[in-house]
Amino acid sequence: MNITVHADNRQTISAQKTYSAIGKFTAIYAEKGPQLSLDKAQETYAQGLFSVSNTPVLSLGNGSPAHWITFTINNPTQNDLLRRLIIENSWLDLIDLYILNKGKLINQQQAGDQFPFSTRPINHRFFAFDYSYPSGNSQVFIRIETPDPMVVPLFFGSLSDSATQDLMYGYSYGLIYGIIIALLLYNFILYFNIKRERYLYYVIYLTMFLVDNIGYTGHGFWLFWPNNTWWQHWTNPVCTMLYSITGIIFALSFLQTRHLFPRIFTLIATISIALTIMLGIFILLDMQAESVILTVTFVIFFSVSTLSLALLSLNSDKREVKYFLFASVATLSGASVTAMAVLGIIPYSELTFRAIEMGTVIDAILLSIALAEQFRLLQQGKLQAEKLSRIDPLTKLYNRRAFNEAAATIWHNAERYQQNLSIMVLDIDYFKVINDQYGHITVSVN
Repeated sequence: MNITVHADNRQTISAQKTYSAIGKFTAIYAEKGPQLSLDKAQETYAQGLFSVSNTPVLSLGNGSPAHWITFTINNPTQNDLLRRLIIENSWLDLIDLYILNKGKLINQQQAGDQFPFSTRPINHRFFAFDYSYPSGNSQVFIRIETPDPMVVPLFFGSLSDSATQDLMYGYSYGLIYGIIIALLLYNFILYFNIKRERYLYYVIYLTMFLVDNIGYTGHGFWLFWPNNTWWQHWTNPVCTMLYSITGIIFALSFLQTRHLFPRIFTLIATISIALTIMLGIFILLDMQAESVILTVTFVIFFSVSTLSLALLSLNSDKREVKYFLFASVATLSGASVTAMAVLGIIPYSELTFRAIEMGTVIDAILLSIALAEQFRLLQQGKLQAEKLSRIDPLTKLYNRRAFNEAAATIWHNAERYQQNLSIMVLDIDYFKVINDQYGHITVSVN
């Protein structure tokens, strides 16, 4: 909830403050008509029409109008202090930054993912702005415009503190990507060994999670498509949709839904195809705000449907289904928390935004265990079949196949080491007559 603020009551941020979120120190204003100039924004602020935020991170919802954000930086020293202001979000279209000191504009910077990455003031996956703040108070105005969810995690502090935060992010993403890639490769090898489609679907599902995560965290625009602004514009809805679709395909295959629940299979497939077609239409019509709502809805649909399928399949009394159920709960929890945080339904924080990552890691580990359980049962069945193929079902004695396998090893060793072999062959005359007269059990025992 926000409250009206007047120019005399504005809060200030010390330039000596450690690197942290500064949302509670900001005042915000939503444009209600034509785009405001800086002078008009200053006038609006002086009239007390801005509102103070009471949350560390600003989350202004999806499809919101352009917003102005202002706050004051106080440098209590006599020297200029180089500080970094960073918006830890990768999908904002247009950001205009203005810094004023003693009523005069002393710095102006611009960024946004509608521009090629090379035009950014700082080479960073987020939107970063460095400036040496002079002694005294400097007022900062920021105008943000985007059709995507307007989440504005504003952080301010020294460059060294910012670098430490980036390092911690790097370690955490390295851990997540390492776990996912290891599980991906493990199941890829299993697929080539046993040729079961569900392992391939799982590999594709994990791959799409990686691509989706790399896209919405800013790593993709930073490292892989820095000049493709159109793809950066649509990467979040497209990759999120593909991630959800591949997850549904894997779930349907793993739980054998087409065979066990054909009507439910048809329903889920129909809804998935319809939502995918809708996304294609939104892309053609350049309806980005609507596409974001659609993909977030699809993520929740994916999570709820897989959980429901797991609950329906519990009657099969298979241990791997229980693993799948727990994995579905993790995915549903993580996806729902992240979706609600991005849409502004719950407070935005690093924990709520990255909940889907934590849920997916748990999901990936549990699903790999479930697939490994299926593989173990498959191998057990194969070994049991091979064992039975060596035994005569009537007499329970080893048959010719068992003899050939055992004899082949002994024969090859004898040939290799030039050893002599002795073979004893017992031939029972009139075996059939004896067998018919005394029965199988008497003959086998004796």
